[in-house]
Amino acid sequence: MKYLVSILLIYLLIVTGCSNKETLNELKNENKQLKEENTKVLESNKKLERENAELLEANEELKNEQSTNIDHLPYPISTAIEGNSTPDLKKVATELFSDYLNYYKNSNGSNQQLKDFTIENLRIEKNNKSSFLFLVEFSVLPINADAWMAGNGTLSEDNWIHNKTLFVHVGIKDNTYTMLSHGTSP
Repeated sequence: MKYLVSILLIYLLIVTGCSNKETLNELKNENKQLKEENTKVLESNKKLERENAELLEANEELKNEQSTNIDHLPYPISTAIEGNSTPDLKKVATELFSDYLNYYKNSNGSNQQLKDFTIENLRIEKNNKSSFLFLVEFSVLPINADAWMAGNGTLSEDNWIHNKTLFVHVGIKDNTYTMLSHGTSP
């Protein structure tokens, strides 16, 4: 009987040992498959990160094209007033805003190029010694209407965009009046 129990124990150990080897091999294979899948996921994540970076860059370029800050212009929109008399701010504002729109009228190939524009109304909103704010109502005839529809305006059948409004902030320093920024709200 002792002999039979010993044989059974040896048999169980052998069977158990073999099944552990099989389990170990299965675990190794499964681990190998998981590593391969993990590598594929990491490669996919890197690709997605590159695509995301490209989208963010494209989005930033689009924002820059539609920026309300006028720093993207190659030169400041400004005018110098000679003499010590107080200038007519409405005339100064009209000149500055006309210069601003003329920049786009003369910018051949630009996404925001204009064929024509009109200034319908201009009103000084705030004024102090170092700056003033004006509200301008205007219409534009753009090459690409989508580039000018942001913010406000109504596109007509003849491709003019009417009822555009902007608040424009102008800095004053040493009798020089410079456009600093603009936006649809003050």
